[in-house]
Amino acid sequence: QTANKPRRRNNNSLNLSTAQLQGFKLQQVGSVLNGKPGSSLRGNQHPLRLNQPPLATLAVITRAIHQQRAVRMVYHSLVTGPSKREIVPFALVDSGLRWHARVFDRKSQDFRDMVITRMDKPVLIESDIEVHEQADADMQWTRWVTLDLVPHPSQARPEIVARDFGMKNGCLTLNVRAAIAGYVLQQWSVDCSSDHSLEPTRYRLWLRDPLVLYGVTNAVLAPGYHAQMKNSSND
Repeated sequence: QTANKPRRRNNNSLNLSTAQLQGFKLQQVGSVLNGKPGSSLRGNQHPLRLNQPPLATLAVITRAIHQQRAVRMVYHSLVTGPSKREIVPFALVDSGLRWHARVFDRKSQDFRDMVITRMDKPVLIESDIEVHEQADADMQWTRWVTLDLVPHPSQARPEIVARDFGMKNGCLTLNVRAAIAGYVLQQWSVDCSSDHSLEPTRYRLWLRDPLVLYGVTNAVLAPGYHAQMKNSSND
């Protein structure tokens, strides 16, 4: 009976678990070394990030996650434009290209990925968090997917690809949440076509079993993957 009661907000700060902070910040692979005149060291360079989440917005969403509270804001959707929303955020995700929050959206009554840079004037609100709004009710978040990545079959030197990615027995196995699987495959340019038909000069990796993406909502982001259902929870 207790499990069916709504969860009251908790004013005590809660520590976010590693699972909640699904940050795969690929742009931060190494630190930049500033070479000095006369030194043999030169700066290690990596691609610059073109967009940064507003710290004020990020702070509100982080507090909402810590305190298990809802947020009211204006959200600028690619589909519907700006509209007032109430959301229940429970995780932050850095896809390497953008920050977004995994939330329950009370307007659509569904779990969605909402981009931090598209949030405007977010404020914490006094509101109970219902059971169906919590992370445990998000099927895409609670489901784990095993991705077996192998050198693209059309690669002339697959052993080099295996070395570059630290593969064991020619395979790199990743266990990720279904809610971020599409982002991982997109960021690493993994050919997810069943017949490995994408250009090997652009796609050095191939998803050995594309069927593992069945039912993964954001599989539409995976290069070459043709899902039967094209619906996406991205907003």
